[in-house]
Amino acid sequence: MKILGKLVRYGKVLWLVGVVLLSANTSLLTKTKVEASSYPWGGAVCVATGQVSGKCPNYEWSYNGQVRNPTTGNYYYRNCTDYVAWRLINSGIPLSKVSGLGGAGSWDDNAPQKGLTVSGVPTPGSAGVDERYGHVVYVDSVSGSTITISEFNWGSTGSYGSRTGTAGQLGLSKFVSFGSSQQSSGSYEQYYSGSGVKSASFLGADRLYPGQVMRANQYIESFNTKYVLLMQPDGNLVEYGGEAFNAVWNTRTSGNPGAYVAYQTDGNLVVYASDGRPLWWSGMRSGSNQLVLQNDGHLVNYNPWHNPLWYTGVHFTDSDVYAGASVINSGGRLMQNQYIRSGDGRYSLRMQADGNLVVYGPGSHALWNTRTFGNPGSRLEVQYDGNLVIYNRYGGAIWWSGMRANSKLLFMQSDGNLVQYDLWWRPLWNVGTNGRL
Repeated sequence: MKILGKLVRYGKVLWLVGVVLLSANTSLLTKTKVEASSYPWGGAVCVATGQVSGKCPNYEWSYNGQVRNPTTGNYYYRNCTDYVAWRLINSGIPLSKVSGLGGAGSWDDNAPQKGLTVSGVPTPGSAGVDERYGHVVYVDSVSGSTITISEFNWGSTGSYGSRTGTAGQLGLSKFVSFGSSQQSSGSYEQYYSGSGVKSASFLGADRLYPGQVMRANQYIESFNTKYVLLMQPDGNLVEYGGEAFNAVWNTRTSGNPGAYVAYQTDGNLVVYASDGRPLWWSGMRSGSNQLVLQNDGHLVNYNPWHNPLWYTGVHFTDSDVYAGASVINSGGRLMQNQYIRSGDGRYSLRMQADGNLVVYGPGSHALWNTRTFGNPGSRLEVQYDGNLVIYNRYGGAIWWSGMRANSKLLFMQSDGNLVQYDLWWRPLWNVGTNGRL
C-alpha cells in the first residue's frame, strides 16, 4: 500500500492532503474555526482601515487604545504570539520565560537564551513554530503522530482556530518546551535515549536512496557520527544525537512493533505497520534522489540537483572539521573542533571546543573522555616519544598518556576502541572501548 499526496492551494498556504489507497476516505488534516475562545482580548479592534474579509492588513488590533498586551509580555493583541503567551502563562509558566521571544518565526532561535529546549518533538503544552510563515501555535495534545493545536491569527483574521494533523501536515518544524508539568506527563518514550544504539545494525551510510527500506533496529548515521536515524523496535522512527544521545525528532509512531520505514520511489518517506498500514508519511516529492542525514542533524530529501524537497526542520550548528582519516600519525595533531572517524563511519575521536578529548559512538554517545573540559583552544599532540598530550592554548600540558617507545600512530578503530600502535602494529595503549556502542 502506498500513500498518494497532493497539494491544495488555500490562500497563501499549501495544505498537504493524503489519501490512503484501498481504504475509506480519511481526513488527515482538519482546520476548524471556533466561534469563540476564552482568550480575553478577542474583542480588540483592527487599527487599519480597509479591512477586507475579516482580515487585518497590518496585524495590529487595539484594546483600550493599546496595540501591545502588557499582560503577556508586550506581544501584539490577537496575534499568534499573544495567544500562545497567554496559554503558557495560564499554565503556570513564568512571564520571564514567555516574554521577549520576538516575532513568531524567531521563537525557536531566541528560546535557548532563556534556557528553553528546542527540538523537533511535540509535547502537550509546548509552542510549535511554523518557520515558513512566521507563526506559532499552542500544542494542546499529542496522540501518536497526531497533534492537536490551537492558535490565533492564522490567515491574518485575528481569530481563534484549532487544527489536527501530523507536525509535517501542520507545517511545524520546531517545538519550544517550557518545562510545564503537562509537557512532562505527555512526553513520549525515548526508547534508546542516553544509551546508544545498543544492538542496532548500521546500514553503512548517511543516506537512503529511493526504494530502500529501513527495518526495526536498523539505522543510518551522519558522516560526522553525531546523529543517527533509527527505526526502533517499538515502531517509532527517531533521530538521536546532539548532547548525550538525546532524541531530537521522531514520527511518534511508537506502539507498533515490527514497523518499518520505506523511502519510496515517489519520494514519500512512509512508516508502515507490520501489516502494511501507513502510520506516518512525509508526502510525495517528485524527482527525489536521496534522503540525507546531514552533519548538522538535518534530515533532508534532495533531488538530483541537490535542491531540498522535504526536511524535518530540526538542525544544529556544526563547526567540526573532519581531519580526513581514521589515524593520527606520530608527530600529528588534532586541533580544536577537529575529529577523526573509524573506517566504518560509526565512531569518532573529537577534540572538542571545550578542551575535552572524547571518543564517541554512533549519535554522539560518549564512550570515553579525558575530562579536560573547561580548556577552550586545546589540542592533542601524538608526540614522537609516544606520549599523547593535550596542551591548552597557553602551551601547558593538561593531560597525557605516558611515553611509549617506537610509537607509529593513534587509530580510531571500527570496533570502537582507540588504540596506539608501534612500528610493528603491536598495541601500546588503548582506552578499552572496543565493542561498545
